Amino acid sequence: MTLEMRYREKREEGKIYGIISACRECNISEERILKILQEKEGLSEESAIVYLEEAEEAIKRMNEYTAFMDKLGKIISDLKKINAGDDAIIVKIQDEFHFTNDDAKFYYEYAMKKKDFTGKSGETVQSAKKDGEWSHEYMTLQMNYQEKYEQGIEQGVEQEKIDSAVRMIEDGDLPLEKIAMYSGLTLEQVLKLEKELQLA
Repeated sequence: MTLEMRYREKREEGKIYGIISACRECNISEERILKILQEKEGLSEESAIVYLEEAEEAIKRMNEYTAFMDKLGKIISDLKKINAGDDAIIVKIQDEFHFTNDDAKFYYEYAMKKKDFTGKSGETVQSAKKDGEWSHEYMTLQMNYQEKYEQGIEQGVEQEKIDSAVRMIEDGDLPLEKIAMYSGLTLEQVLKLEKELQLA
């Protein structure tokens, strides 16, 4: 599945959960919601049932996201009013949500891309919630962040393999084939590392 297809799928999921949430807020019966999902969204009965069963957890996460974005917007708005700089705002976000600096910067930059967001955070979140945009954005942001997180893990794992191989090469007791096997790198990668260490 391509990245574009995954984004489309996540946006579609967000839209469906947004519809279910709006229907439940209006006290529409589960049977009627199933019909709406089938008739208006073109879902099969089986898919509609699955979405309905999983909606409670998904909507809870979306509501948490809405509350988070509202609080984030208020922090940014309040600090912008007193002319705080970007770095100071990022530190405040980091402290408030117990984020790493990178995470705080990521969410700050995301919030700043939403032009109306920082000026009237509560209104903007409620308006987005009404038109369903909030659910699309939640899914898209979650996917972006998950991919960023997974890339970080992959890079960390790869770096650990490299560090391990370097230590074994420097020790000099093992053949390169064994170093490749123990470190999880390919023999070509180990040979390249050895060459780089010799040049250093």
